[in-house]
Amino acid sequence: MDTSENLELPYIMPNQAQKHVTHNEAIRQLDALVQISIISRSLSQPPDSVDFGARYIIPANATGEWVGKSYYIAAYQDGAWAYYTPQEGWIAWDREDASLLVFRDNTWRNIQTSVTEIDQLPVLGVNTSASEASRFGVATNDSFFSHEGNSHRLSVNKASENDTGAIIFKSDWTGHAEIGLAGNNNFSVKVTSDGISWADSIVVAADSGKVSFPSGLQNAPLSGVPEVLNGVDVLYLDAVSGDDANDGKTVSGAIQSLQRLEEILPIGRRVQLRLLSDIEWDYVIRMTYPVALLEIYGRNADNTAYENRNISVKNSTNIGSFCGGFLMSCISNVYIRNLNITLDTAKSTSFLNYNATMGYLRSFQINLSKSGSGACCLYGDSNSFVASRHQQLSIDDTAKGHVAHGISADENPNDDWRYATNMTAF
Repeated sequence: MDTSENLELPYIMPNQAQKHVTHNEAIRQLDALVQISIISRSLSQPPDSVDFGARYIIPANATGEWVGKSYYIAAYQDGAWAYYTPQEGWIAWDREDASLLVFRDNTWRNIQTSVTEIDQLPVLGVNTSASEASRFGVATNDSFFSHEGNSHRLSVNKASENDTGAIIFKSDWTGHAEIGLAGNNNFSVKVTSDGISWADSIVVAADSGKVSFPSGLQNAPLSGVPEVLNGVDVLYLDAVSGDDANDGKTVSGAIQSLQRLEEILPIGRRVQLRLLSDIEWDYVIRMTYPVALLEIYGRNADNTAYENRNISVKNSTNIGSFCGGFLMSCISNVYIRNLNITLDTAKSTSFLNYNATMGYLRSFQINLSKSGSGACCLYGDSNSFVASRHQQLSIDDTAKGHVAHGISADENPNDDWRYATNMTAF
């Protein structure tokens, strides 16, 4: 073998004449390749003026004398250019860019911890071992993320709506809590005791921002409930002249939409809703809490007298299987007065829907008619007990049999219903 394996330095052979020539050639190569410090790697051809011993990395677009020698190390030695082929893993200092370079995958690259370089790593473990399944791992007692100038946001991205983008909290490698977008675009908080059967605790609907508690509430504090529970909150709704920027507490501050009504509806007290205009009721207001008494009155525009207001019950825009109205999942008591209610919907639910619960209903001067194709009723469902009393309830022929679910048509709508066994059919 005439040369060394790595740098290809010439060996002095036995009985070789002029051994100093071979020795000096090896020293010359070592001088060029050991502790490499290049002047530049951006020149596409040799400089006009150059010092002895100067070294350059020839770029990819080399021309002139350097053409065809891309990525070679060019060293000016003994008045001429000498070229050295870099090997995988060679390291050089670039004086021009003040950067450290490594020859990798047939090109020179910066050695740095930039995002570009880290993106190329297949796995990364910080004080732990990463894997193909978990390509980034950190073992530490505390992790810190900060801004670079102003704000900072942590993003968790998923491919599509049906996929999951979430954070799981584990104990001894078993998941017990998960927050994020789990299989849809609603934000949810899920928990499990065994890591297998998960229950939704809190769900925030992506389309409306409404919060629900699918697993119910346990020992829920009555935060925000007035101390005087038998008080009355009067709210004004004017679908024509109201404004949802209002609080609904005065005639001049009437709200406009049913969505706004759901937002401000108090709990734990009597709520009196005064309708100052006719309205198309196409929204379900969900009441998952006991209601002392919900009163809905028809009033004239300036609230000086009772006036029958027209409520047209439409298909719901927020819960597709229901018509507009109230969905009451707890004990709910309702009093309605001076309303012309038309069931103009294709749904088979009720305007006042007692959903597997109980309560009572009183009505005064209510006119009921039906124009829709569905089996919609004024109130009740087949699983609930609703004691009711009606005074001056007028039922149009179109609405016969559509006062309460499970009650057929009859001629005595104003009976006092106190017990299930006493219910007189319509």
